[in-house]
Amino acid sequence: MTTLLLLCISLPIILATTALEEPDAIHVSIPVESPLRPLLGSKVQVPCYFHQNTVDDPGAPTSAPLAHRIKWTYITKEKTAQILVATKGKISVATEYLDRVTLVSYPQVPSDATIEITELSSKDSGTYRCEVTMGIEGSSDNVDIQVQGIVFHYRAISTRYTLTFDRAKEACVMNGATIATPAQLQAAYDDGYHQCDAGWLSDQTVRYPIHEPREPCFGDKHNFPGVRTYGIRDVNETYDVYCFAEKMSGRVFYSMSIDKFSFYEAKDQCVKLGARLATTGELYLAWKDGMDVCNAGWLADRSVRYPINIPRPQCGGGLVGVRTVYLYPNQTGYPYPDSRYDAICFQDNILTPQRVTMKVLCLGGPHPYLTSKPLWGGFISLSIQIFGSTVYDEILPLTLKSINSLHYNAASLYVGAVHSMTLLHKNTYEDQALLEEGVVFHYRPITGRYTLTFLEAQQACQSIGAIIASPQQLFAAFERGLHQCDAGWLRDQTVRYPIVSPRENCAGNLPNLPGVRSYGQRPASERYDVYCYVGSLEGEVFFTTDYDSFAYDEAVEHCQKLNSTLATPGQLYAAWKRGLDKCRPGWLKDRSVRYPITTPKSYCGGGQAGVHTIYTFPNQTGFPDEHSRYDAYCFKGAFSSPVASIIAALLQQPVNKQSAAQPPVSFDWGPC
Repeated sequence: MTTLLLLCISLPIILATTALEEPDAIHVSIPVESPLRPLLGSKVQVPCYFHQNTVDDPGAPTSAPLAHRIKWTYITKEKTAQILVATKGKISVATEYLDRVTLVSYPQVPSDATIEITELSSKDSGTYRCEVTMGIEGSSDNVDIQVQGIVFHYRAISTRYTLTFDRAKEACVMNGATIATPAQLQAAYDDGYHQCDAGWLSDQTVRYPIHEPREPCFGDKHNFPGVRTYGIRDVNETYDVYCFAEKMSGRVFYSMSIDKFSFYEAKDQCVKLGARLATTGELYLAWKDGMDVCNAGWLADRSVRYPINIPRPQCGGGLVGVRTVYLYPNQTGYPYPDSRYDAICFQDNILTPQRVTMKVLCLGGPHPYLTSKPLWGGFISLSIQIFGSTVYDEILPLTLKSINSLHYNAASLYVGAVHSMTLLHKNTYEDQALLEEGVVFHYRPITGRYTLTFLEAQQACQSIGAIIASPQQLFAAFERGLHQCDAGWLRDQTVRYPIVSPRENCAGNLPNLPGVRSYGQRPASERYDVYCYVGSLEGEVFFTTDYDSFAYDEAVEHCQKLNSTLATPGQLYAAWKRGLDKCRPGWLKDRSVRYPITTPKSYCGGGQAGVHTIYTFPNQTGFPDEHSRYDAYCFKGAFSSPVASIIAALLQQPVNKQSAAQPPVSFDWGPC
């Protein structure tokens, strides 16, 4: 009796255990890492494979190869929608997905249920289920898809329809994006995007998306909704642009104050928080992720915008989207930089070095004054600390050569540290951030017009305390009014020049239109002038004179007596941007003679603001003879000793490293 009772109890357990150990009759697998992140307007293939676990029984019936039923389903919190069903070699696609969805290999490969979805829009983000059944047996697998990116309309700071095709592409890059493709604009339209402004796309066409047709926005579709097109246009025509921002590697956040911030105060505020001003593209991505703030804030391109996800009348007229504050009622112009708004900042997910600390100690010897003598006596000790760790420590004789060596060692060590910690910023952001602090200027050496190869152009900028400018910096300088009818090298080995007021000899590739002319990328051996860039001034440029003025060598000695150096053109341009205004020509370090004008006067530089140059010849070439008599512009670093001034001046000379910018530097001085 006991044995029978144990058998009755054990048998169900044995049968259940056996059933658990048996594999599913059908096994379905989506062998990809979830989520998939395809781009807006692109396509995605989702692999799905299945096989049937058959029992090794000669008497068991076999199934036909196409007997299985395949079903793909789209699942969100709001709904579950059937995409397609396939069985016996026939595929039925839901109306919503017609012409967008296919099974890649079915029915040629009956066990392959891989699906391809084209023309992806944000509405396609969600969970996708691949389910295979036969009779009462079935199995499924899921994958998440997150469609990435957002299309946005962009208008330059000046006014409506001012961008040529090349300038449109550059404008998107400067705002953390790329020019959108027609497929991306169509996908944005499918998501509900509406904008009655014609803009460039990547295929050189001009289009705009309209959901609610009205008279000024009919285009080629009259009363029908859709994306309007002007077709392929000449690259020199001017329109706005549609940009595409893909993804962020950090976070966008607001910084607020009772008194708000001017544009430059907003920049400083973000830096204090270990961040920078966000780009327009980054704000659009943050808005797409749900950011909703009813306060306007400064962005890196000097625009003022705010993201609205929850519509309310007092915020953007009850409309959702990234709203823009324009200067004029016709939706053009950005607010003046001294206007006061909040700051919209961006912070990378990676750690960014904020400062390199250098400790300098003079060991013995007299006070070293600026001189051309090779040895001053005494020694100098320099240690470089990055994030609290010493990465460089050396004691050298106090000579100009040794200090110059310390400068380049310091810079290269910094670059190496940045590489090892993968702390590189994108070049586009660096260009934008640098331009706000500095100035782009045309440079012609003493040798004459169009005498610099590409390598010599880079060296020329470095020799005058600057670096060769990027195309983005030159374009932004043009937007701020830079006009120069002289072709010059840029950092990407192209040759360009900015024309605000076109005339016959300066038409270039943009006849009768303002813009940055381009010769395209040129062989490095060709000869032109160069456009240089100089950042913020770490010190002071000051004017000095004497009863009889100075010859060049006398100007050098006079600045040395004042514990300073003769200023470089780069330093004078930086001082001019800071507000230096002097109607007196003076010697500079490269033996040129120049003077800075910020307030135009008819008797100084022909009523034009800028740094004006004294040339020897009427064709604007040649520097004055070194025995000519002029005043002088001197530079004194913002440090407390002669040695500090020397090293500070040397450290300002930019190092030609494409991968990292010169770090901010602070000094801790010993007794010198």
